[in-house]
Amino acid sequence: MGGGEESWVFDSMNGTFEARLRRMTVQTKTSKGDGREITVSNMVAVVEAKFSYEALDRLYYPSFIAIEREVKGRLSHVIFEVVSINPTHYQQLGMDVSMPTVLRKEYLDTINESWGKSQETWIDLWAIPTWYITKVQDGEVNFERTRLAPLAGARAFLLSKRAVERFLCFEKGERIGTMIGFDLPLRST
Repeated sequence: MGGGEESWVFDSMNGTFEARLRRMTVQTKTSKGDGREITVSNMVAVVEAKFSYEALDRLYYPSFIAIEREVKGRLSHVIFEVVSINPTHYQQLGMDVSMPTVLRKEYLDTINESWGKSQETWIDLWAIPTWYITKVQDGEVNFERTRLAPLAGARAFLLSKRAVERFLCFEKGERIGTMIGFDLPLRST
């Protein structure tokens, strides 16, 4: 991401938010009722963000991320809504209840002391597609419907408060509430 025309669209949180798409997965859920079966599938993006307390605290509130995707030779961003987060430490991955208590305690002490100080910590984000893509040109942002998915390794950015307002609200619509985490009036037609 450069500066200039994209600077108001994304919130880098003073350079503390750095993230990349690790993978796209398809989640399928089947429900049975009244002798019928319904299967629903949805894509889920798994994004890995650099750990910082500032990013972690921000992500506990509703957030939207824009993941890079080249479309017709131009860089665009596919918009996802963050639905879950999990701060992770590398040593957690090898820890198990079958380990002796003394060893688990040692692991937990190491993990606890590492938050915000170690490259072995990160934040996993799970995000679902909004099926919109953003295109920034000449300082203006446009949101268009899409069925495209980003590719693994693509950079991900937080949408700024102003971009979220442009994405979700009608400028002269009737106020129907306040968006949690953004302190913005939610407006509808």
